[in-house]
Amino acid sequence: MRAPRCPRQRGQKVVATSARRARTMRRMMNTCDRRKRSVASLPSHAVAALGIGACFYEPQIPKSIWVIGAACSVIPDLDVIGFRFGIRYGDFWGHRGFMHSLVFAALVALVIVAFGFRHGVTGMHPVSMWLYFFLATASHGLLDAMTDGGLGVAFFAPFNNQRYFLPWTPIRVSPIGVGRFFGARGLAVLQSEFLWIWLPTILLAVSIILLRKPSAGAKVEPISC
Repeated sequence: MRAPRCPRQRGQKVVATSARRARTMRRMMNTCDRRKRSVASLPSHAVAALGIGACFYEPQIPKSIWVIGAACSVIPDLDVIGFRFGIRYGDFWGHRGFMHSLVFAALVALVIVAFGFRHGVTGMHPVSMWLYFFLATASHGLLDAMTDGGLGVAFFAPFNNQRYFLPWTPIRVSPIGVGRFFGARGLAVLQSEFLWIWLPTILLAVSIILLRKPSAGAKVEPISC
């Protein structure tokens, strides 16, 4: 007959069991958190920024402006670095938090114009340049709010950290990480983004080009004061 265990041993077992349960719960939470780390893919954000650039395009404007605009459109996703430092998804500095807000977009545009182009550029007024960089950066949060996964976007941070989705969310959410992008899910994401981001952007750019193009044989009259 086995001798009964002492109360201390029973207590140790309870503690060990509780610790295992806690570790299991943490793993489950981490798994759920990783599944929510999702975005619209970075190339699609850049395409949207170039489409916005078509509204400001003039031949004499340096091409570097459009490159910087495309870079602005992907800057908000730098907040995913926070996952490595224990920042949770729903935190102020978490993914789709402050760096996806309208205030952050305005600050990014202001810093670029004030320090990168303080002497101006040919063919573009500083206010127009700020507006383009602002819209390019803010478009990231707008597209993320149209996806069907993850948490919403903190558009109004730092004044309000509440997350929002748009009422219409047709874009398939893209997983973070290149390795996770390949496969059936990646193909579905590409199809969704082509339909809802790439195609409308192409149509917008073509429409603007056609509207700006002078009619064949049209005579341009000089403007007199």
